Amino acid sequence: MNFDELNGLDAIIIRSQTTYVIIRIGELQIRLNFKGKVEFHLAKNTGGTIILHNDHPLLLDYIEPWSDTYINTKPSNPECLLTDIKEAIYEVTEGWRNWTRYIYEHAIKRNIIEGNGLLMKAPRSVTKAVVKCCERQAVATYNSEGTYQPSPKKLLFIGKNYIIAEVFS
Repeated sequence: MNFDELNGLDAIIIRSQTTYVIIRIGELQIRLNFKGKVEFHLAKNTGGTIILHNDHPLLLDYIEPWSDTYINTKPSNPECLLTDIKEAIYEVTEGWRNWTRYIYEHAIKRNIIEGNGLLMKAPRSVTKAVVKCCERQAVATYNSEGTYQPSPKKLLFIGKNYIIAEVFS
């Protein structure tokens, strides 16, 4: 069976290993291989519809360049700024990523309240949204390009299970 023919079919995960997952579609067992796996969530005996994505909020971390964002001004209302930032991250990632993935605990306790230091490390689209939040509250920021070099990745869903990798076959 061609991999493209699997899109839209319902499957159950039988077993998963580092470089492959075995699924069952009806009476047929199929081994799906993947290379360059960077993230996954697979639970045995669960499943759902197979969907392959080239563009999805979960892929942002891998297909976009990252920036380090520093805060240079003390916000007049740190709690309001943090709330706006959380909402912006939620919108950009469509709820697939928690804001704590990009903003570290020490940044909240010190940097946001005091108004200086590293605010976050995040993909470019997340960075742009957070910088807009800071601008609305007259908080100056500085961005420096991170060292992460993005590369093409794909996202394979099997129901709520997923794998992010470079190649699926």
